[in-house]
Amino acid sequence: MMIVKSGWPTFDLSRTYGFGIVLYSITESDVKIYDRNYYFQIEAPPLPTKINVKGVSHFLGDDLNWRETLLSAPRFKDKKKKMEYKVYIKNFFNTSRNIRGILKKYSKPKAPEIPSKGETLYISLEPAATKGTRDTIRLKKQYSEGENISVDTYDWMLSILGHLNITVWSWNRNFDSLLMAMPIPSPNGTNISNLLSEIKKIIIEKKLRRMHIAGTAVTLSFIGVELTKAVLNLFESPFEYKPQFHSILHNSLVFTGRGITKRPKPSIFGIFSLEFLNKIGKSKKANEILGLWEDIFNKTNRPGYEDLALCLSEFITYPSRETLDKYLRAHLRTFLNKDIKPKLYKIEVIKEVLKNV
Repeated sequence: MMIVKSGWPTFDLSRTYGFGIVLYSITESDVKIYDRNYYFQIEAPPLPTKINVKGVSHFLGDDLNWRETLLSAPRFKDKKKKMEYKVYIKNFFNTSRNIRGILKKYSKPKAPEIPSKGETLYISLEPAATKGTRDTIRLKKQYSEGENISVDTYDWMLSILGHLNITVWSWNRNFDSLLMAMPIPSPNGTNISNLLSEIKKIIIEKKLRRMHIAGTAVTLSFIGVELTKAVLNLFESPFEYKPQFHSILHNSLVFTGRGITKRPKPSIFGIFSLEFLNKIGKSKKANEILGLWEDIFNKTNRPGYEDLALCLSEFITYPSRETLDKYLRAHLRTFLNKDIKPKLYKIEVIKEVLKNV
């Protein structure tokens, strides 16, 4: 099976994960997802004749990130309507006819038509949706901004399911900006079960509910370290390590206005590369290196320690002798002058880092 990309990256990735979760719950066997440039490939066992729709309900729990996923939905502001919205989504996935409709739709590879009839694509699902679309008028392209973009209901529901279970949501301390991050599968592929259990819920979700005090770049580096560390833990030996993700898709939403006029707006979109961290994952001292960087990000998540976190983040993002030298100077400076001391590198550990720079 495959999901053809539409050009709306967050929407494409979230509905891919959503479809993977549906297949995982129906087959009760593992499902693997690969990034193939223009489409996502999904490997799943043969589908059973009788579909058990109750399996999907396990991925629609009230403890999931409903608030963030439907943040910009107008009906979601009111508590009563909030419950109605959740019930509407849960009832959809509890109906076998709808599940069969999804399976039929994705049995043939086809890029989704956007816009189309269905549900509104809110900016918490796809921040790019706020920019509107171009319509052909007398052989010219007219740009419309501010209009709601609608997408097919099946696609919309899968996007909701993917965001609820896979997206990492990190608020800043003042709750006036929100970072949303989703790991992108590598050509080696990733198993849905690993992502849902060992990686998302146990490792990332517990540690990154709030943005690092040093900002978005540091938070993304922290997520990258935790993601690589979690993948490494799936293997008995670092020599068996195979990258399951090649990058992290991320968006930032900022809130403007006050009171009832306060609204989220898209701020930053990007792709954070995991190439360097995947190299570290294959090294002999991977656990020690990643553990040390994890410790630094934890200890620097307080006022007065931002410099060390920023220097380490810069090195992880742009690994070079120059950024390494800058980071090590900040590391030693913090160790000598600050009350909270980062651990010092052993010679064999720093040599392993240098091999990958």
